[in-house]
Amino acid sequence: MIVSQTSKGSESLLASSLLNFWENFNTDLFYNHWPGWLVQGLLFESGLYNTSPMKKFISSTLKQDFMRILGVGATDLITGGYMYFNSTILSLDVMAIGIMASAADQGVFPIVPYKNYKLISGAVKYTADLLRGISTCINMGFNPEDIIVDTVLAACKAIENEDPKKFNAVQNIRRSLEIISSDGQLMAVDMAKSTNPNVNFRTVIYPTEKFKTSFNPYDVSKRERKEMLKIGQEDAKKAVSEIAE
Repeated sequence: MIVSQTSKGSESLLASSLLNFWENFNTDLFYNHWPGWLVQGLLFESGLYNTSPMKKFISSTLKQDFMRILGVGATDLITGGYMYFNSTILSLDVMAIGIMASAADQGVFPIVPYKNYKLISGAVKYTADLLRGISTCINMGFNPEDIIVDTVLAACKAIENEDPKKFNAVQNIRRSLEIISSDGQLMAVDMAKSTNPNVNFRTVIYPTEKFKTSFNPYDVSKRERKEMLKIGQEDAKKAVSEIAE
């Protein structure tokens, strides 16, 4: 979202802004507890946390028309279908709803209503929706041979071995989700490549080290977040250097 609000040619400024955002990030910017805390979220709401702060943040960030194309996905809980929000054809207000829905991790953040739909994250259907991005380029008149795809994944390509002998239920769930996330993202890349043989899939960047996790979403210490940013920068630099070669 922040990237799409920055003009082409301002990449250095954009990189600095993104680093500053995450270095000073606070979870209160995205969510807070319900008045009844987790009990209210678990029993009486559709998500554990209240994302009113996220809605305000999205609204305050989308102050102007998109300078770059943005596409986000959401899953409709009523039909089980997939909805793609494309900035080339939708208004800022509708895109704000799509962004909110795309960030609504199932059970963690509340369902996002839109028209007759009840939306949560599109990652339920597609962990990395490369196909819609390619289709958008083709619909704009680009030939497949002229399309370059650079992919950034949030999950490690190869997960480390763990001994589940003493896992409790939370650790079991955490490990299962780690496996699902890693496999799902890599399968999405492989599927996009197999169905678009003429597209140049230039880079696939993924964390080469395991990221810190926490029970509360995005809730890692400033030091841990700095370490994660450093890993991401080093992995990206390595990918760019390989392109230059």
